[in-house]
Amino acid sequence: MIRIAITGPEATGKSTLAKALAAFFNTAWCPEYSREYFEGKSYKYDLNDVVAINREQLVRINNLNNRYIDNKVLFFDTEAIVNRIWSEVKFGFCPDEIMETANKPAFDLYLLCYPDIEWEEDPLREDEHNRMELFKKYQTLLSTINASVFVVKGAGKERLENVISYIKARYPVLQ
Repeated sequence: MIRIAITGPEATGKSTLAKALAAFFNTAWCPEYSREYFEGKSYKYDLNDVVAINREQLVRINNLNNRYIDNKVLFFDTEAIVNRIWSEVKFGFCPDEIMETANKPAFDLYLLCYPDIEWEEDPLREDEHNRMELFKKYQTLLSTINASVFVVKGAGKERLENVISYIKARYPVLQ
């Protein structure tokens, strides 16, 4: 099974891309848990919330892997690297529990979303003006852990078509 994570700064189309890729390749995808976590809650959060989100996201990733073991490919909207960067940027520190899961590649491919699409306001988003700085942090971290990365660029249909073409070329079994 090919496991592909979609990662990157806020408002770069991760969820939209994960859902569209799963539909195109007729497979399952794992949504970002933090949205569900904050649903109906005050958005004031601390490092314990990020740890809880990371823990549950990993459970859901593992559950999806186990439920769809016969699928050729699965897509994952966010993963531990998102939580590591979130922790470091917001709190200046990343707990060991998150570091352990973010310090090695856990997926066959990481689709790193470039911040070239328009920011969409959302009550859960807070980093409108530093998306490029965050993108560079993702790039550096993914390089440091020797992850396979494809940078996702473009808008709308073009963005999706670029990613599909790359995935099909890299993984001929998905043709």
